[in-house]
Amino acid sequence: MTNDLVPCIILSLTRMLQPRSIIQNPMDMATMLQRVDSGQYFTCSGFLQDIDLIVTNAKVCFVPSFI
Repeated sequence: MTNDLVPCIILSLTRMLQPRSIIQNPMDMATMLQRVDSGQYFTCSGFLQDIDLIVTNAKVCFVPSFI
């Protein structure tokens, strides 16, 4: 492992351990499934917005800000 990867790994691990303090609007697939089952998505747009939210949150948690 090269030395330039160490800060990246440490930052990623730190963010993984504290995702609730970083993510202001959490979303997960289990919540989406509940919304599908209960008919809370009236349009494809709402469903896709939640998918985008999951991706955005993942980027915040797992992609180092210095890259």
